[in-house]
Amino acid sequence: MTDPDTFIKGCKKYHAIKPKEISYAAARYILKENPADINRIIASAKIYVYIDQDRDFEKISRQARKHFEEEVIRSYNECKEDLEKLSNKNLVEIDLEKYEILIRRIFSTFSIMPSIKHTSAAKILHLINPNMFMVWDTEIRRAFFKMDRSVRNPAKFYLMFLRKSQYAAKLLLEKRTQKALWLEHKQFMNDNFVRSFDYEETVLKMLDECNYVHLHRKLEF
Repeated sequence: MTDPDTFIKGCKKYHAIKPKEISYAAARYILKENPADINRIIASAKIYVYIDQDRDFEKISRQARKHFEEEVIRSYNECKEDLEKLSNKNLVEIDLEKYEILIRRIFSTFSIMPSIKHTSAAKILHLINPNMFMVWDTEIRRAFFKMDRSVRNPAKFYLMFLRKSQYAAKLLLEKRTQKALWLEHKQFMNDNFVRSFDYEETVLKMLDECNYVHLHRKLEF
């Protein structure tokens, strides 16, 4: 997935499966104006997590889900200072070793909440900072775990996932800029959809799309 042309083919296949990813677009649109506003974070998290459910979230009991809003607030308040330190960082350029403890602490704080867990934690963090945090789902997580079964701690495993994603993103951006990738990418998206949500994807979102196609749906591109 480090060849830009192959990468774009993966994204195209993703959007053939999900032509209008309204839950993600709406969630990002809500947070774009002020990503530190807790009410916007709650609204965007509910849209993205509740509509685009994966197996991890489906296993959460209805009783636990009732506490989703308060647990998002609690997690965010606990991590607010750490998230501010990363607000201007991006995964491609950041020194992950330098920020390892901070990133693991943020992910752990969100993911240990019974109503959030591992998939939703990554989704919420990506919404807050789409240039820094990668999204994953149960199937993508399992595929990466098969590559390296030595890491058992979820926060350590997410950091390892970020490292692998960083490596792939760096190689891609050495060959083509994020803007160039997006201009190619949006050619197979609905123009009205893109304009309505002032929509633009980061290289991390595009990388997630390729992960979904290849690792979740087991499709070649």
